[in-house]
Amino acid sequence: NFEYYSEDPLMSGRFSGTVIQEAWKKGLYCYLKHFALNDQETNRNTASTFANEQAIRQIYLKPFEVAIRDYGANALMLSMNRIGMTWSGHHVNLLQKVVRGEWGFVGVVNTDASGRFATDINDSAVYAGTDCFLNAQTVNDDEIKSATMVKALREAAHRLLYVTGNSNGMNGIKPNTIIKDLTPPWVYWLIIANVAVIGGAIVAAVFNALVTLRKRKV
Repeated sequence: NFEYYSEDPLMSGRFSGTVIQEAWKKGLYCYLKHFALNDQETNRNTASTFANEQAIRQIYLKPFEVAIRDYGANALMLSMNRIGMTWSGHHVNLLQKVVRGEWGFVGVVNTDASGRFATDINDSAVYAGTDCFLNAQTVNDDEIKSATMVKALREAAHRLLYVTGNSNGMNGIKPNTIIKDLTPPWVYWLIIANVAVIGGAIVAAVFNALVTLRKRKV
């Protein structure tokens, strides 16, 4: 469809893989999307896409496999549709067995911009291998007490930090770097300028009102 390079899965994989590989040389990581079987825009948040394993592997997954295995893609953005009856972000077989198991993917998996759709049962997503959510999401308080959930969250943070730590987002950061919250001088000058402008406007308005009142009295 309109979001992809080609109907040919190998061409799509090579085109996207080349872009990702060249961007990574500059320290920029790219989210490869939308994973997977995202074949329509209409009702994409609730659509259930059905296909047999051969079609899924040879057509729908192949571009992602090529980009990951051959070009080192290290970030995936999920689709919002269901594969069969299971949302991609809940799909353990897809994310854990195929992507991380068979393809050796070591990067981060993110959702699409989601909001609060029925597909976003966040606990199940984290367990399945979804690392982060494009919109702010939470998990149930009871789940935070679970050692299994804590382990899954720790691994999700690990994957995100691994990708970010190897990107240009860490330029200028050294092991002994100390990060402090500082306010640059221009912010203070901007505040002073704003106060002066607003104060001047208030004085001018008051002066204008007084002049108008005096004229009326005369």
